[in-house]
Amino acid sequence: MRLRLSWIVAAMLAPGSPVSAQDVLGPVNPVDYTGAIALGSAIDAQAKQGGDDFRGTGFSEDYVREQCAGLPRDRSRLGNNHRRVIRWSRICRSARLM
Repeated sequence: MRLRLSWIVAAMLAPGSPVSAQDVLGPVNPVDYTGAIALGSAIDAQAKQGGDDFRGTGFSEDYVREQCAGLPRDRSRLGNNHRRVIRWSRICRSARLM
C-alpha cells in the first residue's frame, strides 16, 4: 500500500519539475518575426490615416478638378490598372468629382 501511495505522490509531483517547464518549440529568434510586426504596424498606420482624401494630398481644389477632368484621357492612354489612374480615381471619388 505504501508503495502505491509513493507512486501516486511521485506522479503528482512530476508535472511540476523543471524538465516540464522547458520550451516545447525550442529556441525562437525574435528577428524572424520583425518583418511581420513591422508590416502589421504599417497596415494599422495606413488604416488610421483615412484614405486618399484630396485635402490630405496637398493639392489645390483647382488642380484636383483639372486632373479629374483629364482622367478619362489618362485612362484610355495608360489603362485602368496604371497606378496613376487608380490613385486619381480614388481622389476624384473622394472629392465627388466622378
